[in-house]
Parts: sequence; C-alpha cells; structure tokens
Amino acid sequence: MNSARKWVIEGEWETENINNEINDFFKKKKATEAKEIVKNHDLFTISHEVMKQGFPEVVHLAYEGKLSLDDYILFLENISYALYVTYDLPIAVDMD
Repeated sequence: MNSARKWVIEGEWETENINNEINDFFKKKKATEAKEIVKNHDLFTISHEVMKQGFPEVVHLAYEGKLSLDDYILFLENISYALYVTYDLPIAVDMD
C-alpha cells in the first residue's frame, strides 16, 4: 500500500492509486484458481503444486499478450526471483 504510506507520510492523497492498490489486495484474497494465484502472488508465497498447475497457463497468457501491465511486472519479477534462487519453474520461459 505505497499510496497509503505516501498519504500518511507526505499528506498526498492519490485516489486512483489508492483504489487500485485496495482492489489488487482484494483480488489476491479472492484468487482460488491456480492460474489466478500465480498471476497475483509473489513466487515465495505460492506452493509448488499451485505453481505446477498455474504457471504454464500464465506463461501462455503472457506470450499471447493477455496480461495487464501489473501482471507482466509480477510475472517477470517471479521469473527473475526463480532464476536468482535457482527455483525450477514448471516450464521453461523464453526471455529473449
């Protein structure tokens, strides 16, 4: 909740950003399908089984251009983190 922190510390209220962060928070809480969990959570919070089920679908969505900008950012962060900690992703991802 960076926008809320900014509001408390700097007194700057950004309605759209705060609403987006709140919506993202609830979207994560509502996620029940493996694909949605993988799309909306950090790698280190996702079980191996959920990753095995949902990651291939998210990769497919990414290749087809069907992720939001925020989804792509988290997707790339998760891949980078997986490479950093040598986590075996369920399928290979072409980063070229």
